[in-house]
Amino acid sequence: LGYLGWQVASTFSAPRLHISSPSDNLVTRDREVTVTGETLPESEVVLNGKSVSVDEHGRFAESVILHDGLNTLEITSKKGHSRVNSVSRYVVVDGRVAVLDQLLH
Repeated sequence: LGYLGWQVASTFSAPRLHISSPSDNLVTRDREVTVTGETLPESEVVLNGKSVSVDEHGRFAESVILHDGLNTLEITSKKGHSRVNSVSRYVVVDGRVAVLDQLLH
């Protein structure tokens, strides 16, 4: 029963999901950001409703076009019949950051 319980738990538990970039609450002047992270290799990753390729090591990278103001990035990972693991990142595009950059340099 111990092994069977472990099999059932591993089948239905959500896969790990680590987002390397962008950092949460990022403020930038850039209009594009690359979302990178890692999950289990056989997992399906979805970024804002769009399927993302996962390599044989579980790594993924996908560029996202940003608009002015607050952008919400919703990343999910699911393996077969497992639960979904979900991570949100918030990115603010602020043109004033560019002006401040110029003033400081």
